[in-house]
Parts: sequence; structure tokens; C-alpha cells
Amino acid sequence: KGYITMRMVYRDGNLVVQVKDTGIGIRSEDQKRIFNKFERLESNLGHSIEGTGLGLALTKQLAEQMGGSIAVESVYGSGSTFTVSIPQGVGTPSGEEKAGGQAVTAPGVRVLLVDDNSVNLTVAERLLRRFDLDVDTAASGEECLELLKSHSYDCVLLDHMMPGMDGVETLRRVRKLPRCKKLLVIALTANAMKGMREFFLENGFNDYMPKPISLESIAVMLRKWVPAERLAEKKPEEKSEEAFPEALAACSGIDVEAAMQYSETYSDLLSILCDFVGLINIKSQQIEAYAKDGNISGYTVEVHALKSSSLLIGATQLSELAAELEKYGHEKDIGSIRLFNPRLLALYRSYAESLRPAAESKGCGVQMVDISPSELAAELTRLESLLRDFDLDGAEVWSDTAAGYRLDGTLREKMKSLRTAIQMIDYLGAIKAADDMLQLLG
Repeated sequence: KGYITMRMVYRDGNLVVQVKDTGIGIRSEDQKRIFNKFERLESNLGHSIEGTGLGLALTKQLAEQMGGSIAVESVYGSGSTFTVSIPQGVGTPSGEEKAGGQAVTAPGVRVLLVDDNSVNLTVAERLLRRFDLDVDTAASGEECLELLKSHSYDCVLLDHMMPGMDGVETLRRVRKLPRCKKLLVIALTANAMKGMREFFLENGFNDYMPKPISLESIAVMLRKWVPAERLAEKKPEEKSEEAFPEALAACSGIDVEAAMQYSETYSDLLSILCDFVGLINIKSQQIEAYAKDGNISGYTVEVHALKSSSLLIGATQLSELAAELEKYGHEKDIGSIRLFNPRLLALYRSYAESLRPAAESKGCGVQMVDISPSELAAELTRLESLLRDFDLDGAEVWSDTAAGYRLDGTLREKMKSLRTAIQMIDYLGAIKAADDMLQLLG
């Protein structure tokens, strides 16, 4: 039971290493003694504890020899947090990866990006386009296969954990397509466990990238896999000064500085926050249902996606909790899932309110308009054409406009289902919902 978290940050000229555990904790009167050699603690618990040994004493010695310090904070019965702070100068990034890693571009290189999470998909697509890549997106293994049958790509960035057909199974089927036997396929994964690189290579991937992807990791991957003659050097553009939006300042529960690693502007971040809020209701219901039904596989995929998407918006506490629940999923520990899932859901759902200023700033309030049956039928037909062309941007614009259509009864409910399917990037589900509405319209 419990967990240990290690975090490293650079702050005010110091490398700060923090190790936090959920153990038995240390009494306040004992905290002054734990850095002494072979100090005996907790003898009253009846444990055969010989003492603290040399570990903490040596750690303190090493930290101080480097001009640093070590400190402990602990609540008896709840756990401890040890913090080591070491002075650390800042060097100059080497070579071509200066200024955010975008010193290289690959114009004309076609990439298919596959991820079932719309927030991850949006952020990754924006980062990739900053390298002048031609990017198409797919939200499932099935859509990936369909696009590969009709389009040519230089590379596929393929998410590992997806509902239904996962990345490994998708790749197995990709390799059976005539022109895809040697296609460059790179795995995307938020799982940084030891041995994952070997796992992906053994399963036929050419390489793998940890999620969330960054400008630096994209630049490294381009230099590694794209022929030099297809690359171009690009001097990074100086970012213009951007005022910090009031809507962003009014949000709570997120680390804006951390989130800005994945957004070019504050406006981009506000859009991503809006997307995140839009998924909370349906995703939390899905997570709750999977836990209740004991569907560990589905549950693990969903919290894995939440771990990644919450990190993109700087919701580090939510990301860490989702990572803990994902671990229980991999261990098939349904008891721990059901025990801690209410805490995850409560925190996740709280973001609907804490991020409300961002959602409202991006136009959540929609002006309602009347639309005749014939006009609606024409719009639904146009939407089906967008969906069959896998035009995600066009479908999202259509959905935003449709939010203002004044509909009654069954049509209103069907429109809600249709827009949810678009938001979830469920093309087939959206087409079916559109067909249902067209049948109702006669």
C-alpha cells in the first residue's frame, strides 16, 4: 500500500530533489535525530528496527559537501517528505537544440498522429506543425488503418494504450498493408518504466517517444530519422510579449508554467483548458462505470489517458493520482481501484469549476438560433462529408456552430450525442448519430 514520489525541479539557482512517501511518518521529536549515524527510532512500536543506519547521515554529508542541504517534513502516521537542495549553475544548451529545440524543420514530411485522447491530440498536433510538418490525425487504430489505405505518410506516431485496438495490435495490422511493411512507426507512451524501449522494439516499432511529447523530443526524432536533405534549419522566432490573461489568472489547480511547455501562447493554453473541461463529464462517467463494472482493462486505458492530458494542463496532482490508479490497473487490483477512485473522480470533476474562467473566455456561452428541418438536414449531410474525409478541424467547427441550434425533444438529445461523439473523435459514432437525426427529419 502507499507510494513514493520523486520530483526534481530547478528553482532559484538550485537543483531541488524531493522524495515523498506515504509511510508511517516520523515524530517531531525524532526528526532532529534521523541524520545521526545508527540512530534508533520507533522502539516502542515493537518492530525489530536496528536504527537509521548510515544512509541519511551520508546523504546529509554529501549534500553539504556540494554546498547544499537536506531537510525533512513529516506528519506522524501520514508520511514524510525529504528535500535536498544543491546549488546548480545554468549552462548553455549544446548545438542545434538551442531555443526550445526548434532549430530544425521538415517541410513536406507527412506524419500521421494517432491518439484516442483529444487533448493530447490537439497539443501534439500543434507542436508538430511548428516544425512545418504536414500532419493528419486519427483517434483510434481503426482510423489509422483506414487512412493508411488511402494516404501515404513518411511516419506514424502511434499511441500505445488505446481502447479497443491498442498500438501494438494496430502496428501488427499496419505491417500487413502492402506499402507499410517498412513504414517508420514510432510509439507514443506515457509509460516511462524501465524496459519499455525494448518492449516497443521487440513488437515492431522503429522507436518510441515519451508523452507528453515536447519540442525537444520532436527535434531529436527528426534529426534521427528524417534524411538530412529533407531537413531545413530555421532560426527560432522571437516570441512577442503576451499579456497574462485574466481568465487564466482566475483558474486554480494548475501550474501554468509547467503547462506552457506544451503551448506556444496563453491563448493556446486557454483553448486546451476549454477542451479539457469539455471532456470532464463524459470521461469521469466512463471511469466511474469501468470501476463499478470491474472492467479493469477499460479503466486502465482511461486513467492512463487522464494522467497524460492532466499533465499537459499543469494539473500535476491529478496526473499523479491518475498514475497511481493506473498502477493499480496494471496490477489488476480492483479493490484499491474502488477504494481510491472516488478521490480521483472528486478531484477530476472539481476542475469543471476551477477551470470555468478559461472555458467561459473561449466562448462557452452560445447564442441560440432557429434552424429549419431542411437546413438542419443539409448541415448534417455536410457534416457526414467532413467526417468521411477525416476532417477533424472542420467537424469541430461544425460542432461549435451546431451548439447554438435551437432544437426540441429527441433531436436535441441526438444532437448532444452527436457533438459528444465529435468531441471524443469518434467518427463512426458521429456518422451514426448524424444518420439517426436525418432519419428523424425524414
